[in-house]
Amino acid sequence: MKNMISGLLFLLLSFSPASHQAGQCSCGPVPAEESTRWGNDNITLSTVSRVRVLRGVIIVGSDDLMANALVEVFTDPDVIKLAYSSEVEARRAKQRRVAACFTDSHGRFCLTQLPLGRYELRCSAKNFQAVSQTIKVVGSGRVKKRIIVRLPVAT
Repeated sequence: MKNMISGLLFLLLSFSPASHQAGQCSCGPVPAEESTRWGNDNITLSTVSRVRVLRGVIIVGSDDLMANALVEVFTDPDVIKLAYSSEVEARRAKQRRVAACFTDSHGRFCLTQLPLGRYELRCSAKNFQAVSQTIKVVGSGRVKKRIIVRLPVAT
């Protein structure tokens, strides 16, 4: 079941700390067999964020930073907004993960060199609900400098 909740993902136009600038952008590697850590629900946000470099932070609870959360980028972002059906599940199964990383000890993530286009950004961690949102990687224009994702506790 998917919930359309726009208040859980806070999109802030802000500058990243100096220690996390594009020249020092990195994420922990993710083994190919690692997959989304589903909670009891997947929260789907209706917003679309425009980015050049996908960078942000994952927080939980009262602004605690989430280390070792899984951040994934998938093709076919429109599938996240469709109601559950066997056809939608078949389409989701065809999504291709184009990038992934684990957040660092400060909950930060940064993925560079994503091709221009629309993607599903999916963030997950054990004992928390997964959160998905559409992102659009662009070459010019106004963009978000950092995305802040709040993962709700799985109930």
